[in-house]
Amino acid sequence: MCSDIITTDEKLCRGCNKCVFACPVHANSARYVNEQNKIFIDPDRCIQCGSCNQICDHGARDYVDDTDLFFSRLKRGDKISVIVAPAARTNFPDYKRLLGFLHKSGVRLIYDVSFGADITTWAYLKTIQDKKIATMIAQLCPAIVSYIQKHKTSLIPYLAPIQSPAMCAAIYLRKYKNIGDDLAFLSPCIGKKIEFTDPNTFGYIKYNVTISKLKKYLQDNHINLMNYHSDEFDDKPCDLGFTFSRPGGLRENVEYYTGGTAWVKQVEGIQEAVEYLEQYEKRVHRKHQTPLLVDILNCSNGCNVGTGTNQEAQADDIDYKTNQQKARFMKEKPAAQDSMLFSEFDQMFSLKDFLRNYTDCSKQVQNASPQEIENVFLQLGKTTPESRNINCFSCGYGGCHEFANAIAIGNNDMRNCINYSRQKLRSGKDEFDTIFQSLNTRVAQIDSKLETIKASSSNLNKISSQTKIISLNASIESARAGEAGKAFSVVAYEIKDLAEKSEKIVEANVASQNQILCDIRDFEATIQDIKQKIDGVLQ
Repeated sequence: MCSDIITTDEKLCRGCNKCVFACPVHANSARYVNEQNKIFIDPDRCIQCGSCNQICDHGARDYVDDTDLFFSRLKRGDKISVIVAPAARTNFPDYKRLLGFLHKSGVRLIYDVSFGADITTWAYLKTIQDKKIATMIAQLCPAIVSYIQKHKTSLIPYLAPIQSPAMCAAIYLRKYKNIGDDLAFLSPCIGKKIEFTDPNTFGYIKYNVTISKLKKYLQDNHINLMNYHSDEFDDKPCDLGFTFSRPGGLRENVEYYTGGTAWVKQVEGIQEAVEYLEQYEKRVHRKHQTPLLVDILNCSNGCNVGTGTNQEAQADDIDYKTNQQKARFMKEKPAAQDSMLFSEFDQMFSLKDFLRNYTDCSKQVQNASPQEIENVFLQLGKTTPESRNINCFSCGYGGCHEFANAIAIGNNDMRNCINYSRQKLRSGKDEFDTIFQSLNTRVAQIDSKLETIKASSSNLNKISSQTKIISLNASIESARAGEAGKAFSVVAYEIKDLAEKSEKIVEANVASQNQILCDIRDFEATIQDIKQKIDGVLQ
């Protein structure tokens, strides 16, 4: 099962720990590379929720999908059909031209995954009725499934034993339409890659082509969709399944077909999902009342703005378009009994074809023992309950125990603890103070020597002035003496030259002194600035 979908570019990583903070399952590990903190992904913990991709503003996080492979296989002539998520409607202004481009590129058939969502609704309600299920967690979202399989395995029996809409559509095409083409999913989700490579989905969908990567492919290859004609889907119209991609979409479907009598809990956002599943786990184990169905998604604004999109579409625009489509549907079929869909499905399908199993992946997850965490706390200098519950966010965890656990299992470095760094700085403060005192003493000595040099320069300047006067007098006397004073004239010239040289020496010396004094003052200011910064850190 693929587990390294999200990638890290070490050169772009700044070690800011934002991704550590955003990750709901502590899947990020930190280590120092060339004395710089770098964050990497632990694939055994990662659930492909995409939170780190969204929060990283350094461009260090990316993900892999099958877009390039998909187009290369089309170019070599492979037979491929495509299942399209409803998010294509909201992320491409004229999605029908996109369908035209795909057909022109060699795609044989294009199907709307919404029909697979209709199958999912039918299968959910039929399973609940036939098996007398009291409570069930929808498995529409691969990040939620991955979280339960890796981190909350006691809830695996409560996951809906039905494939996702994409997989239901693929099973329909394979088993009921006898389409033998390779299948690609035009997807809004990073995590679909892990779903399609899970042995429990049988490899029916070969390519996860995300909307974000598809847009990049179009841009890089200078493809303008306006140059392609509009096409329609090749399958029959769906029922209400198109609403699945927005928050509460499954709830809308279930309420429509049950007359609003079913208790459906709606949860969106990975942090909210993790918190809710924690409560849900306790309630089912204590046999407390729980919803008939938990409609739970990783993305707070639904799949239309999923992790595999550019997240440019706005929620209100999405709702407006979906509501328009729903209004048209409700005008034709205002009540569930007006839809022949479920009775048709009862005749067309066998429920067992759409069942799904799950794998317990928890054996891959490692945690430190209490003694190992205790040893880390001692090394961090955290010896009191207060010091072990500072719970700041400098390390990214927001909890000292979680951070200590990460260090104990080799997933982080002590230097990411700001309190540990402060302690180290405090322990060296006396040494810093001694060094600063020594530097100040040396600066004072240099100042003193410069004062002596300045005094010498002043005396030399006086001598130079006096020498000029002597030279002038000598020149006057030489002129008076006439021919007899020529020898004296040479002496006068030499005296004048000596005066000029001494004057230049004085000027150069004064300039050097001024530069040295300026450098000393800058040096003193730097010393004080460093000292203030150290004191500020230690406050």
